[in-house]
Amino acid sequence: MLSLMKYRFLCMIKNKSLMFWTLAFPLILTTLFASVLRGAYDPDEFKTISLAVVDSAYYQKDETLKNTLSSVQMNDKSMFDLQIVSENEAKQLLDDKKVDGVISDGESIKIEVNKNNINTTIIKSFFTEYEQKAEVVKDLMMQGKSVDEIMNLFHQTQNYITQNDIEDHDLSSVFFYTVLAMVCLFGGQWSMYAIYDIQANQSSRAARLAMTPIHKIQYLFTDFLLCMVFEMVFILIVYSYMAGVLDIAFGEHVFAILAILLAGCLSGNALGTLIGCATTQTLGFKDGLLTSITMLGSFLSGMMMVQIKYLVQLYIPFVNYINPVAMITDGLYSIYYYGIDERFYTNVFSLIILIIVCYSISFFLIRKKSYQSLEAR
Repeated sequence: MLSLMKYRFLCMIKNKSLMFWTLAFPLILTTLFASVLRGAYDPDEFKTISLAVVDSAYYQKDETLKNTLSSVQMNDKSMFDLQIVSENEAKQLLDDKKVDGVISDGESIKIEVNKNNINTTIIKSFFTEYEQKAEVVKDLMMQGKSVDEIMNLFHQTQNYITQNDIEDHDLSSVFFYTVLAMVCLFGGQWSMYAIYDIQANQSSRAARLAMTPIHKIQYLFTDFLLCMVFEMVFILIVYSYMAGVLDIAFGEHVFAILAILLAGCLSGNALGTLIGCATTQTLGFKDGLLTSITMLGSFLSGMMMVQIKYLVQLYIPFVNYINPVAMITDGLYSIYYYGIDERFYTNVFSLIILIIVCYSISFFLIRKKSYQSLEAR
């Protein structure tokens, strides 16, 4: 048994293609993600909003508005980058997309924007609040309040960026969670190659192994252990690199994280085993099939675009219960945001069901295989 494990181990580590796709490629991908995406979805990363103000007689007389716009801040930064221009210049700046919005002061404040995004939403929310408070100013002035007291009212503006109790949550973490899930599924290539090496009708090496006195179950058990060791070692390397070097947040529940990663590795192993048993096509075809399933699952889980994850949940939620990448990603997501709760257990339970189904079908297919003749080449 130990001798068999030794030689199967030597065969596996010489497979440079698998070593690259299951270890080197995820490390490269996470490094690229970290350089491009970190902070891109951080709600606290506020950028000053460019705003054009029409230089009218109303605006010149409105000292409250002028003082408010020049002094209001968000996260210790000026909220607005103001350009005081004529009406024609303001429209041109808006058409050229050099400003996020244009305001003109009159009997009421008019707002113009040419697209809907977070900045235009902030502009609309800010001036809606401003006009509501403008009525209060009249009463304060009638009561003889000072300018400083009036200005303090406008400085008590709500936070338009985020208002929740979760600190330092960065939605870009979802991209990194999908990479870990992808690595778990890519790990299925090890088991798929192992099945290829014991199916006597698929390779000459398997035909030679079939004529040895070692039972097929012994080969399967040995390869299963080695595949799981390879998968877990590689996934832990990628996880440690993310958490320790790239400083990706995963939460404090380390054992829960390891549990979902173990379940993910088992699901990848089970899927690779099923593909290896279910088709007699070439190894290249099987490899392409597993890669296609993995990449489609990664896309639907938000790897390329984080909003896809929520659109799938909104319109076709059943997909998330048959997509192992989504289960792993959502399991990691729920640990970080909500801790160990019902959502975490649902994802683990769904993965276990998927693993049992894949292994059961694979076992049925393997035990039904028999060969009339074998020619070892």
